[in-house]
Amino acid sequence: MEKGFLREVLNYLKNQDSIEVAVFFNEVPVKAKLKVLEIDHERKQIIWTFNEKLRVPLLDNRVIYFKYRNEIFIATVIIHDDKEMVTSFPSMALEPKLNRKFVRVTTCPENPAKVVIKGRKFSIEDISESGVGVILPIDINLKEGEEIELKLELNEQSYDVKGKVVYIKDQGSNLIRVGIKFTDMHNRVRNQIAKYVFERQRDIAKKITMF
Repeated sequence: MEKGFLREVLNYLKNQDSIEVAVFFNEVPVKAKLKVLEIDHERKQIIWTFNEKLRVPLLDNRVIYFKYRNEIFIATVIIHDDKEMVTSFPSMALEPKLNRKFVRVTTCPENPAKVVIKGRKFSIEDISESGVGVILPIDINLKEGEEIELKLELNEQSYDVKGKVVYIKDQGSNLIRVGIKFTDMHNRVRNQIAKYVFERQRDIAKKITMF
């Protein structure tokens, strides 16, 4: 990010009464209002007020997101206590999570979701109405842009869907993370996914409340 634009973003943060930020907990955004107390240009750090709503989400992901001029920015949380939080200077987010059209959630052993790809079954890492993320062995031989047929397993039911590989990321140990976008599926399947996502959101909210 250019220095001039960074200066503009920092001035914006400093001059606002409060900024809405989000921390993703199990891929669900938890939002809170914060105020910038100080900007330390020497250390390239920002000191914010702290909001108790973020305490549990920060255990899962020590990164905050916020919007400025239709762009998504990200800052790493260095430390926080009950009153203040210190982050790095912001940078533009490579994955604009706050602009997702559909809510995405991580799956869990108590309520698993699985997918069959090329005759092999795998656990889904995260899911939304638009697609899934899944960890696969590298020998599955998928390519970015490849269109594939899937069998989705949710709530002990099985559904045939079609998808497209949108990204492949190396995970080490001969594993890859693959993002698959749904391209063709019946509305009843979409409704089942929406139901699963809603139920998982509710479980995640209960988990935050428990803490």
